[in-house]
Amino acid sequence: MFLLLSALPLCAQTATNDPFALAPAYGEIPATFWERHGTGICIGVPLFLALGAWVCWALFRPRSQPVPPPADRARAALAKIQGQTEDAAIVGAISRIVREYVCAACQLPPGEWTTADLSAAIGHNEQLGAELAKAIADFLRECDEQKFSTGTAAFPLGGAHRAWRLIEMAEQRRAAGQPQPSAAQ
Repeated sequence: MFLLLSALPLCAQTATNDPFALAPAYGEIPATFWERHGTGICIGVPLFLALGAWVCWALFRPRSQPVPPPADRARAALAKIQGQTEDAAIVGAISRIVREYVCAACQLPPGEWTTADLSAAIGHNEQLGAELAKAIADFLRECDEQKFSTGTAAFPLGGAHRAWRLIEMAEQRRAAGQPQPSAAQ
């Protein structure tokens, strides 16, 4: 049976009865897909992936937000505190807000300033003036006394309102010290 099945393909390939006649030759074998397009794929796919990664980065990267002026940041922070009972934590927050405002407004280097160091630094600042610098230093000392006192009595400091006034006075002083734009410009 095997012999019979193996003879069938041979008979199908020949057009004559000659069992040794060759089948007609095939035409030229065309180039494969990879041979025709391999170079373009090897160059195009990495470029396409790089372009896609760049587009994704450009669309989804975090945008830098403009930093508001120090007075606006201080006012917003004080507005959150306004009306709360002034305990040691609130007085500490008010003190921190005023310190951050003074450091930013006077362009002092960032860091943790003690009350004494900050008072000495702003005492010589021309933007604030001696009287306002003394008022800020006195306010910060009072905040320190309230923060670190061991008594449980209520804090009659009125710190949020006083801090707001100090910031307003400092802003007025800073605005008066800056040169006004002339009408010719």
